[in-house]
Amino acid sequence: MRQTLPTLRTPRGSLALCAAAIVVAIGSTTSSFRALSLGDACTRQVQARLFFGLHGSAGMVSERDWDVFLAEIVTPRFPDGLTVFEASGQWRGRASRLEQEPARVVEIVHDDSPNARSFINQIVTVYKARYQQQSVMVTRTHIDVCF
Repeated sequence: MRQTLPTLRTPRGSLALCAAAIVVAIGSTTSSFRALSLGDACTRQVQARLFFGLHGSAGMVSERDWDVFLAEIVTPRFPDGLTVFEASGQWRGRASRLEQEPARVVEIVHDDSPNARSFINQIVTVYKARYQQQSVMVTRTHIDVCF
């Protein structure tokens, strides 16, 4: 025995009104869900990414030199943890020529304090001086961290 479901027929204006109500309901549910999902186990933090080129005017930063820099300069300032990515950077250099260089990206999640910002600045300053780099790019994003 085959069962069929009744067909709902509505005028076009009612259908548009119904669709608008669904959009409003989804929007308010999404913001309520965000508030619920950020319970006590979540905190507002800063995600800093530091982009270190490995080829300075003094030559290549060796793997050993990088490991020493990470152990002596970065880790003591952020002992709770960080992530390091191997990368390949590129940019438009002098005379609009494409420049490429191996790089490391260090990602650190930290509180938004003057102390943490100072540590990031110290890391950048030491790297530029030690390895004769023109710059170290730093990006910062405010994030919610939940465990």
